[in-house]
Amino acid sequence: MRTRLHLLPDTERALAQVSSRSLWHDDKWWFDNIKIGLPDRDSMFDWSLRMDGDSTLLSPQWSPLLEDCRKLVWSLLTDARSGKGFDPVTLSGGFRQQLSKLLRWMAVSGYESFSQLDTEASWEFHDHLLGLLRTKKSGDVASGSFQFALQILSTIYRQSAALSEANVAPMPESPYDGGSICKVAKTAATIENGWIEPLPDCVALRVLGQCMRWMGTPLDDVIRLRDLYLSLEVSKDVGVRAVETALSEFRFSVIPGESEPWRDRLGTEADYSRSTGEVRTRLDAAVRALVGHASSACVTQIQGTTGIRISEVAALRSGIDEATGLPSCVSIQKSKTGLNELFFLNSQVTKIHEGSMMNWVLGMRPVGSSYLPPAVTALLGLERLFEPWRTGSDLPWLLVTPGGRLSLSRQLDMTSPATRRQIAKQMKNFVGTYGGLADLPDILRTASGSIDITPYKSGEGMRTHQWRKTFALYILRTDPNMLPAISQHFKHISLAMTEEGYIGNDPELLDSIESVRRQRTVKFLLEQANSSTVIAGGMADLVREHRAQLRAVIGNSDDGTAFQKMEAWVTEGDLRIWFADHGKCFMSLTPGESRCHTMGQTNPWIKGEPNYAQRNPTVCSGCKCFAVDHEHLDFWQARYQKNASILKAAGKDHFKEFTVARERMRQSASILHTLGVPVADAGAPIKW
Repeated sequence: MRTRLHLLPDTERALAQVSSRSLWHDDKWWFDNIKIGLPDRDSMFDWSLRMDGDSTLLSPQWSPLLEDCRKLVWSLLTDARSGKGFDPVTLSGGFRQQLSKLLRWMAVSGYESFSQLDTEASWEFHDHLLGLLRTKKSGDVASGSFQFALQILSTIYRQSAALSEANVAPMPESPYDGGSICKVAKTAATIENGWIEPLPDCVALRVLGQCMRWMGTPLDDVIRLRDLYLSLEVSKDVGVRAVETALSEFRFSVIPGESEPWRDRLGTEADYSRSTGEVRTRLDAAVRALVGHASSACVTQIQGTTGIRISEVAALRSGIDEATGLPSCVSIQKSKTGLNELFFLNSQVTKIHEGSMMNWVLGMRPVGSSYLPPAVTALLGLERLFEPWRTGSDLPWLLVTPGGRLSLSRQLDMTSPATRRQIAKQMKNFVGTYGGLADLPDILRTASGSIDITPYKSGEGMRTHQWRKTFALYILRTDPNMLPAISQHFKHISLAMTEEGYIGNDPELLDSIESVRRQRTVKFLLEQANSSTVIAGGMADLVREHRAQLRAVIGNSDDGTAFQKMEAWVTEGDLRIWFADHGKCFMSLTPGESRCHTMGQTNPWIKGEPNYAQRNPTVCSGCKCFAVDHEHLDFWQARYQKNASILKAAGKDHFKEFTVARERMRQSASILHTLGVPVADAGAPIKW
């Protein structure tokens, strides 16, 4: 535990060490960084906060307040009085941002100490922040952003006891008349803080498809190019011109099934008009870019198929388990039924449960199968890709930055751990260069509105956390446009998390899945409120009967407000829809009617979700909790065609023997007919 320096006498405290690099009286506190994937500067607290005029907190007139602030920061690090303590990165980042706004307002408003900040002053600060937010281009005030800015006064007030012990006069009373910061922010906000949307299907599936394409020939080519470059670089007898010639002659391979190399050569003949320095820079950039693209394809595939955060990817350690031939961060165990093997990824969590190891489900395969989940393939790719730099630097991390910032290969010991920013930036570059999004329309029209695809095409619109939401979405339903490998993976993951009951131990990922379920529920109900789309299934009549009530919930609101109102209504009523390829389950409305629980002799009120062991299209189609709309047409058309083919192959003489196929075909035809799709359009009728 860190020493409580804020309690030391002034003479001792002035020269006390706050870290291995900084003293108490230094203008900058360089904390010892313990967060993986973050550069040292993210743990640096710069005390030159702007005050009034040209002064900063380091100016002589602000010395007393500076000392109070130092005691405040150190007490939050070592003696937080409410909830979890602050870490150096949080203090140097978000908290410093909050403190900066408060101190500047205090200086301009004539407040010189925390002890002057009574509840009246807190409302003045509230109005000041509100004014700042309203001056932004949109003019909107998001509740989450406003709450974050307001939080500083509550934090200081909660530290009153610790500050008093350190001879700092505390705030005299609770800010905002003792009200909840969340409620205060929501009262003034004009919009709810928007949730992070999953990636549009057309974007996510294209990018994931490109990632899987890179796992074969392109990755092998980049590793061949890397080996060539390193072998030329370490030879003292090879000049820069010879390196340029060798790399210019490097031939990229043809991906099986295609007719041309997957990319053009790095360059044409060597250009001797350039200086050797220019040549070296160009070669470094070209090879570095391809290594970055290969790395990003692997990282994107890991994130997109597991839902883990970028910080947890950065924390992955390298190594191969000699017994299994798999990455040492991957473990396998048999499922409860003994029929399947589940893959788990182990990594260090940096957002919650600081520093502890957690696991995520990577995929599943039948016992005896040699199938590897996409994330495992990508992890093996990263092991191979960075092996020379990792070995040359003795770094334990799976992801590294080759040769530091200046050189790709000259000095392997300059290699550094990859930071989250570097990883995220490279992922954007990969999408912009190889994402395959160029031919998509700029504006995508959907049932719930329009989506601007343009920012995604360049990669700049991609946010790494969107892969987490996209993963949660695909756990709930697959898309007919998915590549077979992607579809198979998500069906395996969904099976592992539902019927097998393996969910890992990341509570925030479970929250993301529940959040996506809620958002999909809201979107479905909004669609029902705003249209008269046809629905089939046992729940269809109830949904149609309540369309007027759904319309009353949103009134004449615009799209954004309507979404908020419907979401509030869904949350208040704890309404949940369970999504599957074949339809939607509304058992939260009528649990006692759930056919899967009746057949499994389980209690729907206790379980609170479908009985996955019993749930299947045949069971659901006869359930009063079930509904099908246009979203599920592809499933029922394929089901009709498959069973029609079975009956046709059986022949007229054996037709009656195939009772199951006939019943499935009848169910499919009934649903398709209700949805307005003639059976003839679902597939050719049987002709003997």
